[in-house]
Amino acid sequence: MKTTRHAGGKKHLTDADYIRGLKSGDQEITYRFFYELCAYTLHDIWKTLLERRLDFDDVVNELYVYLSDRNWHKLDTFAGLNGCRLSSWMIPLSWRFFLQRRRALLGMAMDDSKEIGKMKDDRMDDFDVEVALEVEQTFLAMPNPTYVNVLRWLLIEGFSYEEVAGRLCTTVSNVYNLKHRAILQFMDNFGDGRKKIRRR
Repeated sequence: MKTTRHAGGKKHLTDADYIRGLKSGDQEITYRFFYELCAYTLHDIWKTLLERRLDFDDVVNELYVYLSDRNWHKLDTFAGLNGCRLSSWMIPLSWRFFLQRRRALLGMAMDDSKEIGKMKDDRMDDFDVEVALEVEQTFLAMPNPTYVNVLRWLLIEGFSYEEVAGRLCTTVSNVYNLKHRAILQFMDNFGDGRKKIRRR
């Protein structure tokens, strides 16, 4: 993916603007989509799930390849129902994708013989059953049920931060803090869920 950073004033972009721009190959809109609209989510994934072991640009490129596959088929599933914004819709989609790709991507980070952007998986359109099972087992192994709920609501069910705050009777800023701590606890247990459950 090649993008160009444009100088000067920026106009406000709607979700429809982003979708049209991505599909038409508009470089400025593509840059703003990945490096501005999705920046917080992707940095979160890069720092926690992928442990900064890849270049951030490679992380962006992986998501670009996934979204643009089959003429942006995945992007066409965005409906904006119930006031859902594109930025919110991208949060669970991105986490599911990188959870599914984590082992392969980190393996590639230790083997420079291939380019990450060329990696493809025919099962990308589905949240792989094996990964889904491992996530659920990790949730069972996590000692804090509030952390589990925060991750489930935000990253799997696609609730907004405001909706989660309402469910927990807390502030949006505290939901961000809870999510950060929840991700750390998730990563402490991820991949080891079966073993920890058996020891209980």
